[in-house]
Amino acid sequence: VLDVNRRSYYKWCQNGKKIANKFDENDAKIISEEHKNNNGIYGTIRLKYAIQNKFGIIFNHKKIRRYKKILGLETIKRTKKGLSVSRAKEKNLINKAPYLIECNFKSDAFGQKMSSDVSYIKCSDGTLYLSAVKDYFNNEIVSFFTSIHNDVNLIKDIGKMFDIDTLSMEDIANPEQRVKIDDRDTYILIILKMLQMEILTKDVQYEQLSLVIKKNILITFQETPYDPFEIIRTRLEIAGARLRSQDVSYLAYILIDIIVDNYLLILDEVENEIDEIESQLIESADRDDLENILALKQNIAVLKKFISPVRELISKLQTRSMLNYFHEDMKYYLGDLNDHGIIVFDTVDMLNNRATELIQLYHSMISNTMNEIMKILAIISTIFMPLSFIVGLYGMNFEYMPELKWYYGYYITLGLMASLVILMIFYFKKKKWF
Repeated sequence: VLDVNRRSYYKWCQNGKKIANKFDENDAKIISEEHKNNNGIYGTIRLKYAIQNKFGIIFNHKKIRRYKKILGLETIKRTKKGLSVSRAKEKNLINKAPYLIECNFKSDAFGQKMSSDVSYIKCSDGTLYLSAVKDYFNNEIVSFFTSIHNDVNLIKDIGKMFDIDTLSMEDIANPEQRVKIDDRDTYILIILKMLQMEILTKDVQYEQLSLVIKKNILITFQETPYDPFEIIRTRLEIAGARLRSQDVSYLAYILIDIIVDNYLLILDEVENEIDEIESQLIESADRDDLENILALKQNIAVLKKFISPVRELISKLQTRSMLNYFHEDMKYYLGDLNDHGIIVFDTVDMLNNRATELIQLYHSMISNTMNEIMKILAIISTIFMPLSFIVGLYGMNFEYMPELKWYYGYYITLGLMASLVILMIFYFKKKKWF
């Protein structure tokens, strides 16, 4: 009648039947407006922090989820769209190396600003890998190296070119390296994991991104050419863009910030999946739901493994030992990045707890289902107990039983048994036992 589950009802009774979660028109208005301002793409967690940053109001994520359900606000799920052939031709991306150095940075002196990249050039004999160093003072390639293999040897050659030690090269070449930051005196090495979620299978895929930051030099190593940095390349190609006038520390900050923001997008997808499973469990729990929960727990474990160390990594970037690479003006950007890291860390921890609660909810719903079945069986057994007594009493076959000689004894017994059944069913209904 009340359209609530039993667990909520029992909790309400234990709290003295106090009316909680009262609907507030002002809160509903704030949530609705912020949802519309963000075009409906923010999930519960991102909407919570957007309201907190804009209005200074801290809402519980459960309250936001409840209000969204009451107001009929649904999060728009974004799908990844591939680049069509026509658009690729317009962007001149066909028959072109993905990372060809073409950005017109400006420098005031030789050796002040340089960049390095590894381009993939398709040839008749296979793929040629070009590692080039460009000086932005005169826009000339000051050094380059070509290789027919894209393996550890290529990484070693790049390491020799930029004086990167062997231990760092081993960490870069190891795709299973943990997230970390190393200060190697002349440069720092940052290793992160770029994450993405498969749309159909909902599995979390990851690849390693390594950043080597030296004075005026930023080198990145990726496992695949696919990444969320297309927006950075677009901004670099725009004349007069702010990113062009900044040093490599700002560019490194932008790359890390995009990766951390991408974590939030994935966590939003995980949260939506948790909401769907939770709704399904409340309606009807079965074996498939448990398998989905366990798969979800595994994905969250992967997320937690790679996301949790990011908070400590960002904190190290704010220490005084990093001033050689991230100057004093970067402290505001790094502070904002640290806030994002804390949000991501707290979110993945919260989602892990919710996934654990899903398992508890599953077992609770299964137990409730079994209790309902046992209750029905107990009621049926209770109804048949007096009937079995009457049948057993008159089935003892004693020679002197007066009722056995009655002309209407059989019909009287059937009527008595039917009356007992009706009375017991009426009593159970009145007690609301079924």
